[in-house]
Order: sequence, then structure tokens, then C-alpha cells
Amino acid sequence: MKRLSDIIKAYRHNKAMNTLHKCCIRGMEDKKVANFENISFQTGLELLGIYQMLSYRQPMPAMSKDAQTVIEKIGL
Repeated sequence: MKRLSDIIKAYRHNKAMNTLHKCCIRGMEDKKVANFENISFQTGLELLGIYQMLSYRQPMPAMSKDAQTVIEKIGL
């Protein structure tokens, strides 16, 4: 049973990371992202830095209010 819960947690984390990466790229291109308000270029760059830190399993950094909103909506 523990293995099943670990698989589900890993799946949710991977899905959230993929969504974060999509938000980073779309935000830097100044394109609209579905289910999110317009993400500015600066927020897109900040999200890219957060994405890289989370990819290497580092703790969450301090971030702006817009970035916090995006991270909360994604579920990280």
C-alpha cells in the first residue's frame, strides 16, 4: 500500500512540474496560459528559476506574490 501512495505522489509531483515548466515557457513568450491570468515576462523568469531549484530537490526560494499564486494553483 505504501508503494502505491509513493507512485501517486511521484505522479502528482511530475504533473505539477510539467505544468510549471509550461507556465515558464508560455510566460517568457508573453502568451496566455490556460487557467491562469497573464503571466508577465519577469514572473516567467522567476518561475524558471524556481523550476530549476525544484528539479534539483532544493528548498523553495523566496518569491514574489505573482509567483506564489502560480505555485499555489499548480499545487507544489
